[in-house]
Amino acid sequence: MSLTVEIVESLAPDQASLKAAAKLMKPGKWPVRCTDQAGSDLIWGECQGSGANPYRVVVDTGDHGYKCTCPSRKFPCKHALTLMWMYAESPGDYSPGEVPDWVNDWLGRRRKTGTKPADTTKAPKNISIAGAAEPEKPIDPKAEARKKAAAEKRAAQTQAAIYTATGELQDWISDQLQLGVTSLQRELTERCRKIAARLVDGKAAALAGRVDELPSRILELPSALQADALIAELGQLQLLAHAWRAAPTAPDLYRLIATAETRESIYENTAAPRFTAHWEVIGEVIRTRRDGLVEQATWLMRLSPAPEPETPTFALLLDFFPATLGKRSSSHPPGEQFQAELAFYPGQSLQRAILIDRTPASEPASQTAAPWPAPHTAPLSHYRQQLQHLS
Repeated sequence: MSLTVEIVESLAPDQASLKAAAKLMKPGKWPVRCTDQAGSDLIWGECQGSGANPYRVVVDTGDHGYKCTCPSRKFPCKHALTLMWMYAESPGDYSPGEVPDWVNDWLGRRRKTGTKPADTTKAPKNISIAGAAEPEKPIDPKAEARKKAAAEKRAAQTQAAIYTATGELQDWISDQLQLGVTSLQRELTERCRKIAARLVDGKAAALAGRVDELPSRILELPSALQADALIAELGQLQLLAHAWRAAPTAPDLYRLIATAETRESIYENTAAPRFTAHWEVIGEVIRTRRDGLVEQATWLMRLSPAPEPETPTFALLLDFFPATLGKRSSSHPPGEQFQAELAFYPGQSLQRAILIDRTPASEPASQTAAPWPAPHTAPLSHYRQQLQHLS
C-alpha cells in the first residue's frame, strides 16, 4: 500500500501531533533518511532532537507499522509522522541503503497487524493547516521594550544571586578546611547537601549539582585516596567560583555555574561556531547522577585536516535522559567514522557541540590526509595553548 499525505493525516493521533511534525520538516533536522536498497517497504531515519543522540525512526510503508526511540506517549509520535510525511511528499530525497542492525532488530520483534482504520470519533485533523506557515503577528514596540527591560532585570537579579551564592561557597570551603578534612569526610554527604541547597536558592544550579555529586565521587575511591581527592575537589570549586566572579559574562563559566544553553538555541544561532570535518568516535562515558538523570558523554576526534585554523581537534556530544527509561544504546559507537557539521557552544575553548548534519565517511581514515602533519600540530596542542593563555 502506497504512503500518501492523506494516510499520514489519518494515522496522526491529533491535530497537535501534525503541527509538531510540521516543525520537524527541515532536512537539517534529519542527518539520515534512507530506503531499503533491496526494494522492501522499509524507510528509516535519524532525527536530531533535544539530546546529543538523534532519535531513530523506522516505518514500514506497506502496512504503516513504525517504531521510534523517543519517549513520547503518542502513537505515532511526531518523528514517525514527519518521516512518513516527508516520504509521502518527496520519496526521492531518501537515499537507498543497507538495512541497519537496529532496524532488523525491530523487524525480528514486531508482529504485523492490519492497517488501523482512521478513528472518525476523534477531533478532525487537517494536514494542510498543520503545514501552513503561521501568520506573523504585528510587533508592538512598547511591548517589546517592556519585554526587553524585564529580561534585563531578571538577568541582573540572577547575576546578583549567583554572585552571593559563589561567595557563600567560598566561605563554606574555608570553614571546612579550618574544621579539618577528617571532620568533613565523616559528614560529607550531609554538609554537601546543605550548601548545594543554598546554591540552588542562589540560581547556581549547575554548581549545586556538582557539589551534590561530590560525595559519590569521593566515597567510591579507596579510603587512602579520599582525603587528597577531597582537597583537590574543593580547590577546583574554589577556582571555579573565583573565575566566574572575575568574568561573570563568560559563557563557558556561566554554563558550569548556572545552566547551559538549550540545544535548540545553539541549532538556531547562526553565529555559533560551525565546522564540517571527518570525525571518529573515540570514547563514551555513561554515568547515573544523583538527580535521577543519566549523563551520556560521547567524544569525537577530528581525522581530516582542519578546514579552518581554529577548527577544534576534539568535540563532546553531551546528552541527558531519565534513568527510568532504562539503558539506551548509543547512536555513535566507538570507532564509527562520519562526515559531519558540528555547531559548538560558545566559549574561550570550543568543546561541547551538537550534530547539525551527518553523512557516512566517504573514505576510511587510513586513506585521508594526516590531520597532524607536524609535531607542533599534535592533537592536544589546542588545549595546551588555551592553558598557556589562561596562565
